[in-house]
Amino acid sequence: MNYLHILNIRIGNGVKLINLQNAVEGEAGNYVIRDSIIVIPINSIVPDGTVI
Repeated sequence: MNYLHILNIRIGNGVKLINLQNAVEGEAGNYVIRDSIIVIPINSIVPDGTVI
């Protein structure tokens, strides 16, 4: 089973969480990519218009 847990994450308007660069591993200030999956840490803010 797949579960989605939302834990105090703020996602702005027009945000696209699509792994645009097809990254397998990566890290930035408000997200990480592990095994090509975008992970937004607890208590994060993803600003309006962000494209990952």
